[in-house]
Amino acid sequence: MNNLGYLSILLHAHLPFIHHPEYDGYIEEEWFFEAISETYIPLLKMFRKLEKEGVDFKLAMTLTPSLLSMMDNDLLKKRYIKYLDQRINLGLLEIQNKDLNSEELKLSEYYLKRFKDDLDFFVNKIDLDLISEFKYFKDKGFLEIITCGATHGFFPVISLNKKALRAQVKYGVDTYIKYFGDNPKGIWLPECGYVKEVEPFLNEFKIKYTIVETHGLMYAKPFPVNGTFLPIVSPQGISFFARDLESSKQVWSSISGYPGDFNYRDFYRDLGYDRPYEYIKPFLPLSGARVHTGYKYYKIKGKNKEKELYNPQYAKETAEKHAQHFLD
Repeated sequence: MNNLGYLSILLHAHLPFIHHPEYDGYIEEEWFFEAISETYIPLLKMFRKLEKEGVDFKLAMTLTPSLLSMMDNDLLKKRYIKYLDQRINLGLLEIQNKDLNSEELKLSEYYLKRFKDDLDFFVNKIDLDLISEFKYFKDKGFLEIITCGATHGFFPVISLNKKALRAQVKYGVDTYIKYFGDNPKGIWLPECGYVKEVEPFLNEFKIKYTIVETHGLMYAKPFPVNGTFLPIVSPQGISFFARDLESSKQVWSSISGYPGDFNYRDFYRDLGYDRPYEYIKPFLPLSGARVHTGYKYYKIKGKNKEKELYNPQYAKETAEKHAQHFLD
């Protein structure tokens, strides 16, 4: 059977620069720590698993300049370890909580193990160096990493100042070269926002391709005869790929897509809000504000249903079904 085409999976990894060395316990820094535990470490563990099993996987992803800068920050690395230590201590407290039923106890042990594994992976397996681990898989040919605008600024607005627009591209490329040693072939347009004024700068810094929103390609002139299923090339020689609308809905929409499945965790229901304040206070930022702790015991609630406890095994089986459905 002849191949009809190729499936290209590109993940966009970005966080705003949220480092505040002037004092400890800054709430927004926990977004970064949460992302390491929930996204970047699981991704790297999967890469290692696939390599060990001999799977010749191919994946593309962005690592934006602000995200790379935080990954390379020594103070943030130390604070992430402190974050994990706090979560481990919370888990140790939870498993001694006499008010937990047997299912809740299993969940507390499940999360405690996850945070211990994160600490072991970060400290002992990769020596606090997320970037080098991503670079390893890039150099092996499994991963193509592309860059992004320096601050993830919206190019259609920034284009009012040509120097600022050029700087967004230049420092996005410079940051990439700093960490990966070669020139990026692609760039993610922040918020997929295209403006024609950026193309000379993409050419100047040897960018070969980029990504736009679905309608960014569909409103092109002349109209692309293959719709979003093939890239188009601009007069400046830049290839433009578009996000596929239907598959994007599947992975994003909580109504018609996978994230709304009732076997998955409720992200917003967290011990940071459920436990009595004095109980949870030692694990909160210095401001005392309630935040997510990562201990989430409940599934997504269906309409007119009571909250049910989360079951990691059911969630895993559901994710496998969704993965097969996505590929089909």
